[in-house]
Amino acid sequence: PENGYILRSSGPSVYIEPHVEFRRKEFSKEAPVDVVITPIVGQSLPAFELVHGPQDTIRLIKALRPKFIVPMPNGNLELEGILSKLVTTVGTESEFRKRLRDLAFANTEIVDLVPGQDQIIKV
Repeated sequence: PENGYILRSSGPSVYIEPHVEFRRKEFSKEAPVDVVITPIVGQSLPAFELVHGPQDTIRLIKALRPKFIVPMPNGNLELEGILSKLVTTVGTESEFRKRLRDLAFANTEIVDLVPGQDQIIKV
């Protein structure tokens, strides 16, 4: 439904998609994936989710069973203009982290990257 990609090579596998759009049955066949890069907080317009929130991201994690999640900072927006008042946040980062802990994803680690700093993820 969106431009989501699972990249596989001789190294770690990576899944990336910026809207948390996926078909669980299809993705379950691709599991496990080493690294998932995805939003953990969503954005919505009235009657339409632009980016799905934490509940859908949890379903994605259940389907792909990654070792690492690299959150996309989609919820960190500073909007201006008349239409900006229509965009609302779906869920919170802390809600996602709590749900991940509650569901006992002991083998899944959230990697918080800092822009401009090198960070090595050992898969």
